[in-house]
Amino acid sequence: MSRLILHREPASHNCSQKEGVLEPTRNESARALLAKNFASSKSHKSALKHRISARPTDPAKLAQFRQLELMKLRQRASPLDPKHQSSAMPVDKRRFFKATIDGETNDLWIEKALMTGKAFDLLALRFGISITATDSQKYQLLKVSDDAGHLVPLLYDKPFEDQVEDGGEVVLSIEQASFI
Repeated sequence: MSRLILHREPASHNCSQKEGVLEPTRNESARALLAKNFASSKSHKSALKHRISARPTDPAKLAQFRQLELMKLRQRASPLDPKHQSSAMPVDKRRFFKATIDGETNDLWIEKALMTGKAFDLLALRFGISITATDSQKYQLLKVSDDAGHLVPLLYDKPFEDQVEDGGEVVLSIEQASFI
């Protein structure tokens, strides 16, 4: 029984190159047609990533919306504490939140029992902010409250979990001087 070898060594056999010539033009025209009718997968993902969903006004739907946003946050969040990079800490011992400074937002998690002062230090380290006593700009950690987005200062001597709920948002902001 003889074996048929197709295009293994073009110099060792006699065959026409008709098949090979037609394929590239057919593939190019097919790719052009696909590119015209369908967006590339990279641009599709970026469009989904930047999509902003409107908050529902119905209380039942708002609760579902918050649960969904918390689930998404848990998937995206990274540890704030560098020592927990490869941690197997259980999810129920983590506090998930969003941290913002100058428009840059990070989805993060920390150990629930961590004090707010330590969380502030880790956030400053993460965002590259110097918080020494000699700095001319003093920063403070604020919580975004649910009602109309008011900012509430956090107390550094209390646990972070007592002041920020799961899925909450904190802002690292320059302290405003009060003139009385």
